[in-house]
Amino acid sequence: MYNLENKTLFKINKIFKELFDLEINEDNYNENLLSSNMGLDPIDLVYFYNELTKTFDEEILKEAILSGKFKTINNIVIELEKVIELEKSCMEN
Repeated sequence: MYNLENKTLFKINKIFKELFDLEINEDNYNENLLSSNMGLDPIDLVYFYNELTKTFDEEILKEAILSGKFKTINNIVIELEKVIELEKSCMEN
């Protein structure tokens, strides 16, 4: 669900603004990142991925790419939050 108060989405939106001068909103939240509506090229996703790994320090994003889930902002948020939640639970144990 689109909620800019979500910390993960907020950080991703900041990266998107800095890299592409685009803002994530309800209209493009579920849009394929390579669709004409987004205006991104495949190389843009490489830059985006690099910034995500710097910001979230998550190598797990590779699995999201290989499984085809690195297509929309919504999917990326879901995958990152799974990893963040897993790390939290590991730290608590």
